[in-house]
Amino acid sequence: MTFTTYLKPRAERDLLEAIEWYEDRAKLGAALYMEFGGLLNLLCESTLLFSQYEGDVRRALLKRFPYAVYYEVQPSRLIVHAVLHMKRHPSSWR
Repeated sequence: MTFTTYLKPRAERDLLEAIEWYEDRAKLGAALYMEFGGLLNLLCESTLLFSQYEGDVRRALLKRFPYAVYYEVQPSRLIVHAVLHMKRHPSSWR
């Protein structure tokens, strides 16, 4: 099954802020963006790869960067709720 990906406005803001932060300090913004994109591709191929975190929301971790991606699987789309630094309180994805 093919999934479309939808980033909620908050998730998009989270991601853009993280990319900007890494780009300004270490010129790693593109690397973060590429890793995030690779994770989304993996999630679309294997939507249930990561266990449920809270309710229907699942959490996937980036490997190189300390960020968690909170997402939900619906019949034909993957909804990204938040992209949060691991030092933030886990419940702040809501």
